[in-house]
Amino acid sequence: MADALNNYFVNVGKQTSSNIPPTNKSFRDYLPNHNVPDFEFKTVTSAEIEEIINSLQAKSSSGLDGINSILVKFLKNELKKPLAIIANQMITTCIFPSKLKTAKVLPIFKKGEVDKCENYRPISLLPAISKVFEKILLRQMDAHFKSHALYFCGFMVFGKIAQLSMPYLRCATEYFKIWTRKRRQSPYSWICPRRLIA
Repeated sequence: MADALNNYFVNVGKQTSSNIPPTNKSFRDYLPNHNVPDFEFKTVTSAEIEEIINSLQAKSSSGLDGINSILVKFLKNELKKPLAIIANQMITTCIFPSKLKTAKVLPIFKKGEVDKCENYRPISLLPAISKVFEKILLRQMDAHFKSHALYFCGFMVFGKIAQLSMPYLRCATEYFKIWTRKRRQSPYSWICPRRLIA
């Protein structure tokens, strides 16, 4: 059963993407103004790491490392400096640690017959430390997108409705798709080069 679920979850994305009609359009076709400032990730301080750890939801679930966010929050004073060093090394070397991209996938039954794979949905549990690093990148990208009106009006951005009106989000979405397709890894593998839009 585990092998059947794994094969289904691995291939469902490919099957869905194969139904999307091809296009010759570039993401730049959606940009009325091509003069978007370059984007670079910036190094962070231990204070920023502490702030991000405080923002984590306290959950008992954990990734493959067995470390949950409750423990990370409890040990934030001990972790903030070493995590800042690792995060800055990640940013300056353009490498997101590969082990932090590996998730523990749990099949959650939805409804219907229990022996059919399509009646399950996968939940990916990433390491709590990975969530800290992801939030570092997300905050900087989100600030860049908001300051240059890159979000499409009404688009849901991590549970929040973007209020900015310029349709640059399609540009970023297409950019992420291209890099993910080329690298066939987590979207965070495109960190290098550090410039988002040339």
